[in-house]
Amino acid sequence: MLRYLLLWFALLAGAILNAGIRDYTYGRLMDTNLSHQLAVFPGMLIFGIIIRFACRRWPLASRIQALIAGLAWVAMTEIFEVSMIVFLQKKPFSVFLDAHRLWEGELWPLLILWLAIAPVLFFRGAESPPASQ
Repeated sequence: MLRYLLLWFALLAGAILNAGIRDYTYGRLMDTNLSHQLAVFPGMLIFGIIIRFACRRWPLASRIQALIAGLAWVAMTEIFEVSMIVFLQKKPFSVFLDAHRLWEGELWPLLILWLAIAPVLFFRGAESPPASQ
């Protein structure tokens, strides 16, 4: 399980890659808010690649363990975001909360949900044998 906690740093690197792609490509062509919304989808793809690789390389023991890994990543991500927004950028906590308003068009919660469920979806344990080729 420690491997999966440390894997969060690979997910952080994926998030930085995603932000770079956004900032140097389509982000230059559109409103900042829209580019941040759209960045959720390539972010999900990048995270999915990293998580799927990890699940195949270091199989988890159970779906429960996969869910625990995903929820740990969510917690680590949200703690990181609060730290960046509130403590480093000195913005009010409400700015952090604003990013979670799905009903106002914010798509960040979709990425957070993906972090939680992706390990469960990619889990391949004894209870779900690999598909034949």
